[in-house]
This record gives sequence, structure tokens and C-alpha cells, in this order.
Amino acid sequence: MDFTFQHYLNAKRTVDDRALNGSVWLTMAELIKNRASTQTLRVLEVGAGTGTMLHRLVEWGALKGGMYLGIDSDAESIQAALQNLPAWADGQGLTCIPVPDGFELSGRGIQLRAIFQAREVSEAAANPVEPGYDLLVANAFLDLVNPASLLPHWGKMMQPGGLGYFTINFDGVTVFEPQLDPALDEKIIELYHRSMDDRQAGGQATGGSRTGRRLYHQLRDAGWKVLAAGASDWVVHPVNGSYRADEAYFLNHLLHFFEETLTGHAELEPAAFQGWLTARRRQINDASLFLVVHQLDYLACWSPDDSHLPG
Repeated sequence: MDFTFQHYLNAKRTVDDRALNGSVWLTMAELIKNRASTQTLRVLEVGAGTGTMLHRLVEWGALKGGMYLGIDSDAESIQAALQNLPAWADGQGLTCIPVPDGFELSGRGIQLRAIFQAREVSEAAANPVEPGYDLLVANAFLDLVNPASLLPHWGKMMQPGGLGYFTINFDGVTVFEPQLDPALDEKIIELYHRSMDDRQAGGQATGGSRTGRRLYHQLRDAGWKVLAAGASDWVVHPVNGSYRADEAYFLNHLLHFFEETLTGHAELEPAAFQGWLTARRRQINDASLFLVVHQLDYLACWSPDDSHLPG
């Protein structure tokens, strides 16, 4: 099977759709609607990938107008986002007019300029070109960077009382069922989580395998007021003998991440690990693998002095 990160991001769209916490989403959408009634919205997404969160914001009615900027350090993902947008817009009944780095979307009460740029997130935070955003979005991203260092910078990019929608933050639980060898299952998952804790970006430790639970106090310490929080677990299982949408690929790509990360690990016997991967892939082919990954969503308001909290 050929694996590309862009295919993975697109395949997990339906998984994220189910996972996103409904209460946190509705709180965000209502507050954004209130802001949109008095001003032109400016939205920034960091780690925008192939653009699936923009699609969701529009499809689910949270974003109808203003300006959206999606940035990602991966130029291939940004290119995919730009390539995907016209066909997606056509499917939504929207007119899609090219503009520099993006498109002007209109129709069905929507008037939105959507821009995608390949930029390093840390550089954009330290040197914002156009501060003053109403909404900052980071989906399935904060475990890949150092949240404690970036959150204060992101706050300075916001309008007073601007919102941060921080979603799908991994929180230390991965479950594959049915079990194969309980001791081996536990060891492989523990080593994979440990690799997240050992990971660095730009010489700094990243959020790691318990980003979700740590983010609550990291937000508060950085000057963000937490307005809503809730679980956003990935739960993937077969329905009527097959996986939904492209979720079989999603599962296979997760195993690919495990294989890339742990092959040759000193604490794993090679034949046992390869046998585990083969058995898990067979379970996907047989539509018998059940996956649960625990994550957390947060909605926060930038208000270091608590003077700009939404009512």
C-alpha cells in the first residue's frame, strides 16, 4: 500500500467529524456568530493540512464570511488544500474565484476569502504579518509543537477576546481490540507513546503523549481563559462488515506510523513486532479491528487580564 500524509489527512476527515466534541463546537460557533454580527471575521488555522477543517467550518455553518488563512509547514499539504478547494466548493454549491494563494467563495449566504500558505508555524507566531484574528484553530496539532512556548505568541496575534479552538489533542490512551498478545500490545503502545514524549521540534520538546490534559493549565498560564472543554475520542469500528468512507486506509496509515517509528527499536524483538503488524493489518482487511484513541478539545478566549471575556 502506498502511504502519503495528505491521503491520511483526507481519510481522517470522517473520524474527526465524529470525534469533535459537540458542546465545545456549539459554544465556539455561537460566539463566532456573535462576533460576525458586529465585525468582519478573521480566522487563522495553524497546521491547516489539506483544508478539511475549513470545509467543516463552512459545511457546519460556523463560518460564513470574512477571511480565512490556513498555514502549514508542509508545502505538499498546502498544495493539496488549494487543489481540493474548487471541487469541494462546487459540491457545496459555491462559486470559487481564484485570488492570490487561494479563492473567493460565494453563494448560499457565504462570502469568504480562503487563503492557504506554506509557512513555519513558529515563525508565523514570532513574526505575525497581520495580527488581529478573531478565531485561531489548531486541530490535531499541539502534540507536534511546544504549546507552552507558542500559546503566548498566538495570543498576541488575536483581537481582544479572540477565540482559540484547540481540538483533537492526544491524551495518552490508544486501544486496539481485540488483543493479540496483551504484554506485546502494551509494550508496543507504550513505546509509541514514549516516542511522542521524546520528540522535539526546533530544539524544543513537543506536547507529547499527554498534551490533552496538560493543555488546560498551559492555556491558563499563557493568558487564555478556558471557556469549554470535552473529550474528542477517535472511535473507529466496522459497520455492516466494512469501515466507513476511507477509514480502512486511516487505520492502515496509523499502523504505518507505528512501523516507521518502532522498527529496529532495541526493546522490541523484530519478528514479534512484524508479526503484530501483520496480524493487525489482517484484522483491518477482515473488518474486525476496533480502535479507540482518547483526546480532548478546548475553546479558550485570549484575555490575559480577564477584561475581554465574552458574555
